Amino acid sequence: MEKLSSASLAWLRRTRPGLLILALVSCSCFCCFGQLPTDLDLPSETLNDGSLVFQASNSITNIASFLVQDPASVTLTAGSYIKLEPGVDAVATNGAATFQAVINPNVVNWKPIPVPAPPTACTDCGLNYDESASGISPQATYAPSSTNILYAVCLDEYGDVVACNLSLSVAAYESTNGHYHNFPLAPTSGISPSSGYTGSYPNWNMPVTLATTQVGQFETVSVVPTGCGEGDTCIETNYDYAVGYTGLVYIGNSNIFMQTGGNTTNHGDNTFNHYMTVTAATGLQNAATFYINQYNPGQKVCINDMALPMGGKFDINDDWQSPHKSHDPGTAADVSDASGQCPASYVVNANRFEQACINAGTENTLIEFRHVHCRWAY
Repeated sequence: MEKLSSASLAWLRRTRPGLLILALVSCSCFCCFGQLPTDLDLPSETLNDGSLVFQASNSITNIASFLVQDPASVTLTAGSYIKLEPGVDAVATNGAATFQAVINPNVVNWKPIPVPAPPTACTDCGLNYDESASGISPQATYAPSSTNILYAVCLDEYGDVVACNLSLSVAAYESTNGHYHNFPLAPTSGISPSSGYTGSYPNWNMPVTLATTQVGQFETVSVVPTGCGEGDTCIETNYDYAVGYTGLVYIGNSNIFMQTGGNTTNHGDNTFNHYMTVTAATGLQNAATFYINQYNPGQKVCINDMALPMGGKFDINDDWQSPHKSHDPGTAADVSDASGQCPASYVVNANRFEQACINAGTENTLIEFRHVHCRWAY
């Protein structure tokens, strides 16, 4: 058999009974980042034309014996692969089987991708994005499902604190934090007491408790005073605030990632559903880089839902409920293992990518419908 090099082609034919296999022996590696498997067996079923038999992820020169009629010397350069040529099938049977070994000339210069640097920490990136998208500027941010002590006061027209009766109520702003669905109405945070006389408290500061909702969104407390005293004018005010998690960073398209999933669940485009904590994003980068270098050189992985810009309830059914609960805090990501929005060459092998996530420190992984779900602890 002739030596295979870039763009070379060799016909290999087996005429005696047994499975058609590639047995690799006497392997000597140069600039190696891993080892070739001991042998490459055809599965028990038929391999159709175009099927990938093996793809090299490293620069490896290998002396190989094909258990066919003659031995052959094969050079596998980084990114090369052995596959079945169109029109040729290989069948693992006791009869004759024929296949071709092809070295792809288009990827011979591929080199392993370095792991990207961890994302830069940013306390208010998600908040700032939501502010620019909505035109609302909250005065503070409170975590979802948290309890917070605030103080309500009455101010006269001169800005002085006076005693008065207060009524307080909470409302949510529509279409914030990527929630572009408004029926049913969003649940809101609760405030208690919702009324009282400030003159009954020290310095006329009435303490109130704000118990936030699970939904990340912009809300407002309406403060309505009455009975401010003779000669004083009561001033009605609003206190705008955000419910959400700080510290989430945006994960954009890159040399390893392609965004998908936007414009599918009334939560905005891909600029809204790709936020993560720095720790989780770093783990995902490590998993994706390992997977690409090891199994799919020169390609990317498709990243679907992560978290909304400020996190909180990611209600993919537009009903403020929790089928997507693990995406709320920005510690999880879905990676496509099926084509659709994701190009076929970027689709991951679910089991292999799940293991890559586990190796990158996940707390939990799941293979779900059309994606691999990887979640980190924080």
